[in-house]
Amino acid sequence: MHRFRFVLVVALIMLISSASQADLGVALGIKGGSLGAGVELSKRIYGKWTVRGALNQFTYKLDGDIEDKDMAYEADLNLSSWSVILDWHPWNGVFRLCGGIVNNGNNFVGVIKSTKTYTVGGRSLTPEDQGELEATIDWEPMAPYIGFGWGNATEPGKFFGLNLDIGAMFQNAPSVTMKGTKMMQAMEAEAPKIEDSLSGAKTWLVASLGFSFHF
Repeated sequence: MHRFRFVLVVALIMLISSASQADLGVALGIKGGSLGAGVELSKRIYGKWTVRGALNQFTYKLDGDIEDKDMAYEADLNLSSWSVILDWHPWNGVFRLCGGIVNNGNNFVGVIKSTKTYTVGGRSLTPEDQGELEATIDWEPMAPYIGFGWGNATEPGKFFGLNLDIGAMFQNAPSVTMKGTKMMQAMEAEAPKIEDSLSGAKTWLVASLGFSFHF
């Protein structure tokens, strides 16, 4: 994945540095949405067809969104992906039909710790004695994508454009991994139950809005 990012950045620099008055059919975009914040490189390949490569990254911290007087929660939703999408503009306008693949590195990581001291059999168990539990939810790395959108970043004679994408990634059900320390280690056995409850989470809705510059 890191190698892909490096190659994409180098290709982008080469394309920009070689830009002149001629229409290269290339556009650079910035966008944000349900896959995080990203950059996108578009290339008109033939007639009504355009190909796009995108990188997305964002971390959303949920620590302050969960309240419990007996437990402390730390949770991160990590968005990380790259995609290759083929666009078809059936009427040579801004409307497009899209399909491609997404390398899905999205995951959810949460840590649970007790904040309360308990007394069991005359023995005090501090939060440190009880340990902590880390849970990770992630998906298979490759997912097909279909969708539609508005905007033609490589339209001849157009320097600036707005772009909207709506679609879905079709991913396998997520896997759940739990790792506990001390007394929390016993909670690791709950992972299959949680995984089973998430078995229907096979679709990631995608929506993004951004702008692009055409070279």
